[in-house]
This record gives sequence, C-alpha cells and structure tokens, in this order.
Amino acid sequence: MSGDLSGFSMFDLFKEEARTHGEAISRGLVELESNPANKELIAALMRAAHSLKGAARIVGVDLAVGVAHAMEDAMVAVQNGEAVITPTRIDQLLAASDLLAQLIELEESGIDDWTMANVANADSLATDLRTPVTDAASEAVERNQDASEIPAEASSAPVVDEGSVRVTSSRLDQIMRLAGESLVASRRFQTVRDQLMMLRRRHGKFQSRLREARLREAETSEEALDQALREAARSELELAEHQDQLDVFLGKLEELADSLYNEVLGSRMRPFDEGISMFPRMVRDLSRDLGKKAILEIDGGAVPVDRDVLRELEAPLTHMLRNCVDHGVETTEERLANGKPEIATVKLNAYHQGGRLHVLIEDDGKGIDPEGIRRKVVDRGFADESVAEALTDRELYEFLFLPGFSTAKAVTDVSGRGVGLDVVQTMVQSMAGGVRISSVPGKGTTFHLTLPLTRSVVRALIADLGGESYAFPLTHIDRIEKIQEESIQSSENGRVVEVDGDQFSLLDTGAIMELDPVRPSRKIHTIITGSEDEAVALQVDSFLGEEDLLVRPLDKRFGRVPHLSSTAFRETGEPVLIVDVEDVLRSARRAVAEGAFATDVVSDTSTPVGPRVLVVDDSITVREAQRAILTRHGYEVDVAVDGAEGWERLQRGQYDLLITDVDMPGMNGIQFVQTLRAQTRFKDLPVAMVSYKDEESQRQEGLDAGATVYLSKHVINDSQFIDTVHSLLKHQ
Repeated sequence: MSGDLSGFSMFDLFKEEARTHGEAISRGLVELESNPANKELIAALMRAAHSLKGAARIVGVDLAVGVAHAMEDAMVAVQNGEAVITPTRIDQLLAASDLLAQLIELEESGIDDWTMANVANADSLATDLRTPVTDAASEAVERNQDASEIPAEASSAPVVDEGSVRVTSSRLDQIMRLAGESLVASRRFQTVRDQLMMLRRRHGKFQSRLREARLREAETSEEALDQALREAARSELELAEHQDQLDVFLGKLEELADSLYNEVLGSRMRPFDEGISMFPRMVRDLSRDLGKKAILEIDGGAVPVDRDVLRELEAPLTHMLRNCVDHGVETTEERLANGKPEIATVKLNAYHQGGRLHVLIEDDGKGIDPEGIRRKVVDRGFADESVAEALTDRELYEFLFLPGFSTAKAVTDVSGRGVGLDVVQTMVQSMAGGVRISSVPGKGTTFHLTLPLTRSVVRALIADLGGESYAFPLTHIDRIEKIQEESIQSSENGRVVEVDGDQFSLLDTGAIMELDPVRPSRKIHTIITGSEDEAVALQVDSFLGEEDLLVRPLDKRFGRVPHLSSTAFRETGEPVLIVDVEDVLRSARRAVAEGAFATDVVSDTSTPVGPRVLVVDDSITVREAQRAILTRHGYEVDVAVDGAEGWERLQRGQYDLLITDVDMPGMNGIQFVQTLRAQTRFKDLPVAMVSYKDEESQRQEGLDAGATVYLSKHVINDSQFIDTVHSLLKHQ
C-alpha cells in the first residue's frame, strides 16, 4: 500500500501491516509443516518476521520487536542448516504469531497494558524459539532424510493405485512448457510450407521462361531445352509430393500437440471450490464479529481453474469479501428499516467466457455513493470540480483502487474501501487480469474480475507500433477494424470513430505506451477493446497477423514494466512483447480523468517544484515514517513497495534522491541499486540505503552495490536521518 496515507496514524498503518504479515505467517507455517524443505517458503517467512520486527520498532512496541526477532532467528537457523522444522517448532512459531496477532485488535492507548500482561509469555516464547528442538518429531525428520537414501526396492512404500501417478509440480510445469513449445513449433512448419509454395511458384516461372526461350532462340539446342524442361517437370512433381506429405505431417503434428497441450492443461486444472472452501466460514464469522448477519452463496464451484491462478486468487478474494461484509452489508436494524431481508447475501460466482475466467463478488448491501467519491476526488486534488463533474460512475469507482483512497469516515480494523483495494488491483494485474466495480446505491456492489485461464499459451494479434512488433491477446479484443481517415470526427474529449453505428474514442496506442506516436495514414488500423459500456479504439500502425505464443515472463530484473505483461517468440523466431491491455486502458482512463484527453497522455516526468525523493520499502510503517519526516522538511516524496516498483518509478520519473530498504521480496535493495547503477542515467543519483542490518560486512555490501551512504533504520526518527538527506542533496 503506497500513496498519500496522511489520514492514518502510524499505529493504524502498523496494525494493517501486522495483519498482512501475520496472515501470511499463519498460512505459511501450516504449509511449512507439510513441506519442511521448502527453502523459498522459509525465506518468505523470515522476511515477513523481519518486516514485522521493523514495523514494531518504528511504533515503539518493544515486546513485539523481541518476539518477531526470535521468530526471524528461528527461521534463519533453519536456513543455515542449524535446525530443522518439526511440529513442536511450528507450534512455537504459531503461538508467537497468535501473540502478535493480538496487536491488530488493540488501540494505541492499550499497548502498555498489553505489554505488561504478556511480558512473561513473550520471554518464554523467545527462549523456546532460540532453543534447539530435540523432540520425537525431530528424530522422525532425520529418519525420513535417512530413508530417502535407501533404494526404492528396499523401502516399504504403500501400494499406489495404478490408475494414478504422483507428479511433482516442477515436473508438471516442465511438461506444460514442452507441450506449449510443441504446439508453437507445429505452427512454425507453416513457414516451411509457405517457403515450399514460394519455391514451386518460382519453379513454375522458370519453366515458363524456358518455354519462351525455346520459341525465341532458334539457335538454342532444342535437345538441351527439352532436357531442362523435363528436369523442371520432374522437380515440380517431387515438390508437389513433398508438399502433400508435409501437409499431412503438419496436420497430425498439430492435432497431437493440441491433444498433449489440452491433456496437460486439464491436469493443472482444479475446481473453483477447492480454493474457496474457507470463505463461507469467514463471511459467517466476520459478520457475527461485526454484529451483522450475512451468508455466502457460491455458484460455479465446479468451474475448472488453473491451480496457479486459483492459488493467487485467495488473497484478492479475501480482501473483497471482507470489504463486502464490513462496508457493503448493513446492520440488521438498517436492513429491516430499508425493507431488506434480515440476513444479507454475498454471492461468489465463477464462469468461463471468451477464453477468460470471470469471477463476480456481489453483495446486496448499501452500495457505493458516487457523489461521496466525487467530493473526495476534488478534496484530495485529483481533479478540479469541472473535471470531476464530468466523470461517470465507472470512472469514479476507479479512484477506489488508488492507494489510501477512502470515503469512509473511519477506518476499521477489518477493512476499508481503498485500504486493500489497491493491493487487490496489483495482485490481479500481476496475473494479467483486470478488476472493475459497479454499484447501485441502496442495492449493492459488484466486483468483476477477469483472469486468464492459464498463463502458458496465448492466441494474440500481432501489431506494429513504431516499427516494433507487439502482441495483443485476443481475449482482450472485441474486434479489429481498418477505418478511412475521413471517418474520424473531433469532439471536446478528442477524436472519435464510428463503427457499425457505435462511437468509440480513438486513442493513440503509441503515445499511451510512451512510444513513438502512431504514424499518419489514410487507413487507420484500430483494435476495439474494453467493456461494453466503455470500449475504445486503440490505434496501431498496422496488423501483422494472429499467432499462438508461448508466454514467457519478463526478466525479474526489469521489475514491473508499464503496459507489458510478458514476452514470447513468434513463429518466425522473432521476439515479441505481449501488451497488458488492461494496463493500457487504465492509463488512457487516467489521462482522461487528469485532463489529458485523447493522445495527450500525462507523463510522470514533469519537473517537480522542489527536491524530489523516492522512498522504497516493503514496510508500510517505515515508508510512512520516512514520508512524514521528509514532507515536514519540504521535500516532495513518492514511495514504492519494493525494488521492482521502485525501478519502474525511476524509469518513468525524475528524482533527486533515492532511499531504499535492503530486505524486500522480489528485487531486494542490493539488486535494485546494482540495477540502477548499471544505467548511465542513474550513475550520479544519490542513494541512501537503510536497514536494520548494520554489521560492518552488511554495510560494506550495500556500499559495494553502489549506495552513497548506508544508514541504520534506528536513526529514522533522529536528526541524523534528515541531516544525511540534507547533506546528500546539498552536494547535488
């Protein structure tokens, strides 16, 4: 969560962070108990405990600092091979997590009483977590490790049903990759066939020229010409036979590849029910805690969903369902007074349509007041009154996804419109999906998620933009059109085109994506995309065809690249970037909302009035502490939640100073600074690296990576922090 969070106290921000990390720790520990050798999960748990420790230190909850530190030490010991995960250790870690979870329900004024009541328990937990576990479970782990070295014939493995096979997820992913590559490879034979056809045409022209030469040149040996013609005829016959054989082979190969791909894809699919089993209980318990009555109805539980997509859906669905119950559903008294049933209904629906997975979360509560959002938009300075008045309800709802944007009069410990919705959007976008809100005041609210069925192979339109090929997934395209330039009309909001009686805003895709503007042409190539009530026409330079693409993720060192989701290779072997159409549409709508209509897209590269600082830290509490201090001293501050987002902001904006954490998920601070120092543009940018790791070796590692200074986070609330900032900017 980033953006302007000035409306929240530091303790409120800490509680939100404690909730997020606490839930991740609880889920992760249960998973770790069944998979104790998962190094990535151990590292993630260590980072979560580390972040909790840092956040607690910022707000001065020393008892929580000690417990989180002990949890972190326990995970580090496992990482270093000094300890093993056993049920007893899991019990200890869960007990520590439960203790820290109590903070979420506290007010800041109750911290001292809570500390006094739990100091003995906390000390005991910290001691236990730092004491080696030598119980029977540990011995069992060691026995299992020894057993793994015994030949399979000697082990007493249980009888396995011959109709089923155990397949590791890594091997299944490999099979999926090979199946996808075979599917794409089969398409590439089309190129070979096309070349054979071209050769046949050239051969036919050669024969024609020979016949003409025979007629024209009397002195040419008739016998030699006849021989050449016979050879040409025989070659043509052989080419025709080879092409027929190739056509048969191509058909069989493509059929085989399709079958293989569909079988493997089916093995990855899980029923939607499998990932949402905990939600009915969650909605029931949460509504009771809030003094309300609500039930969850599920439709489409049998709909197949890719296991990776299903796993990543859990967090955004949890956020939205909690929002529905906390802010959408009214109290029992309010519902009865408005003639509604006493028990509110929240619906969760999943279905396939247009090659996409659609998930709807609906409630029959009080809905969202668009006028309240409109007032907040003006009050927060996102738009002036005239622009805000022109915004549709759908455009207003988009503001709810901004970090920290909320129309609620008070923020609860459960959720808040705008507190968490930015996280939902980020998660959904990371899956190449989109989320939209619709609402009827007094009737209810609907969240509509669209997601890919799978991330492996995508059918896409290949289009030219500025001389480069870009792929637009067909699942995001309604249709494509070639329009005469004369049919373009002008309006107060830019250019519009009419297609089959419908009008669409015509947007320059090159300008939106910060590439070269689309070249002028008599024939306008457009991609019609977007939801039915707000579809637009994206203009490109030309269409290059449709292809099946094997999706490959972008290199993590790039972080999140605006408007792009992934990469692939075309059937010709040419690399192509796959466009995140939803992100392009968001940029277009944001530009319109900010007054940059049509192709005049707003850029983040405007020159700030004063020194501009970018703060990068995965801890919301630490970020906001630094933002508050810097803002008080007259600096303009932007924030990012990790190195990947920080790298994206650096590329799009101009900053006078970078302040970054070290331990962050994904791209950490060391990798982040190394990446930016490799670019000439950022060679002289002052970089302050801050971390709770302040040993000399760790400090030297940060300086070697390219940091200008290395500070301990303990000094954030001291004058040393701001004095260092002043000094770095003074020498700019």
